[in-house]
Amino acid sequence: MFVSDFNADWLDHPFLLNQKLIDSDEEVARTAASGIDSVYIDTKRGLDADDMPTAAEAAQELEAALVGVFAADENPTPTFADSLTAARDVICSARRALRELLSSVRLGRSVDVPAAAETARRLAVGAARHPHACLLLGRLNRSDDYTFRHSVNVALILGIFARSQQLPEETVQALALGGILHDVGKMVVPVDILHKPGALGAVEMQVMREHVSSGVRLVREPENFLDAVAFDVIAEHHERCDGTGYPHGLKADAISLGGRMGGIIDVYDALTSDRVYRRAVSPAESIRKLFEWAEHHFDRNLTHAFIKTVGIYPAGSLLRLESGRIGVVLRQGEQSLMAPVVRVIYDTHRMAFITPVDIELAKTADRVVSHEAPEKWNIPIERFID
Repeated sequence: MFVSDFNADWLDHPFLLNQKLIDSDEEVARTAASGIDSVYIDTKRGLDADDMPTAAEAAQELEAALVGVFAADENPTPTFADSLTAARDVICSARRALRELLSSVRLGRSVDVPAAAETARRLAVGAARHPHACLLLGRLNRSDDYTFRHSVNVALILGIFARSQQLPEETVQALALGGILHDVGKMVVPVDILHKPGALGAVEMQVMREHVSSGVRLVREPENFLDAVAFDVIAEHHERCDGTGYPHGLKADAISLGGRMGGIIDVYDALTSDRVYRRAVSPAESIRKLFEWAEHHFDRNLTHAFIKTVGIYPAGSLLRLESGRIGVVLRQGEQSLMAPVVRVIYDTHRMAFITPVDIELAKTADRVVSHEAPEKWNIPIERFID
C-alpha cells in the first residue's frame, strides 16, 4: 500500500519521507513499533483496504466524536496571559507559513491557495478565541519582513472586524484569505522598488501600483481561482469611495464590501508600521486619521464600525494618564471606548519605570490625557507584555 500520510509528525515515524510505498511485513512492523496505529493510504498508487473509511468519512467521524465529548463542556474565558501565549503561537505560525508561500511566488511558482486558505482559517479561529491578544501582538513583534507581517495583520484584523459585524463564518474566513493574499502581487515588483528607502518616482509608483493587477493575475490561474469575497479584497483594497483609488477608480457601492473593509484595514496597519521610508504612526493617531478620511476616501459607516472594533485607543497604544503615569493599552474597556484596560509601566514625575499593574480606567478616577510616542520616553513596549 502507498502511505500518503503516516498520521504523525515527521520525527515520529522511522522513514525518511512522510510518503512511502509499504511493501513488506518488516516495514509494517517498523511502523507499528513507532506507536502509529493508523495511516492514510492513496489507493491510486497502491492497494486498497477492506471496510476502511475514506479520508472524508474519517474526518466526519472525528468531528462527531469531538462534538460528542466537548459539546456539554463549559467554555471558560482564558486569562489574558493565556490568550497572549495562544495568540503569539497563531501569529508566528502564520508569518512562517506566509513567508514560505510568498517567497515561493517570488521564485516564479504559482500561488498555493489551499495553503493560504489553511493559514487564513487558523488566523480567523485564533482571532475569534483571542481577539484582544491578537490585536495587541499584531501591533508588536514587528521584526519580520514588512510584507509578511502586514499581510498577516490585515488578515487577522479583517477576521476580527468581520466577526464583529456578525458576518457568516465562511465570509469571515474568505475575508481573512483575501487579507493573506492581498499583496501577493508585490512578489513580482522589483525588489529595488519594493524596498526603496525613500519616495518613489512617478514611474516607480506606477510599477508599484501594478501589484494589484499582478495579484489578480496570480490568483486567476485556473487551479487557483479564489472565492469571490477573497478575490474582491485582492482586487479592490486600493479603491476609494471618492473614486481616487486604483486600479479602476471605483466609487462608493461599486466597491465590494470586502474591498471597502480591506482598504480601511490595509491603511490602518500600514500607518502603524515602520517602513523603510518613514516611522510608524501611533495606533491612536491612525484611528484619528481614518476618522478624518472616512468623510471622503472610505465608507463612513464601515470606518466608524471599525473604530468601535479596535477602540479609540487601540491595543498597543501608549497613553499618558492624568496621574502622570504612562501605560500601554491591553484591550478595550467593557464600559467605554475612552476607558481601556491599561498596563501602567512608567511614572513621568519620577522619570522612572514602575512595577507594572493593570488597571481598567472605567473603574478608577484616572483618565487619559494624551497618547505618547514610545521613543519619546525610550519605552520598549514589548518588554512589558507577557
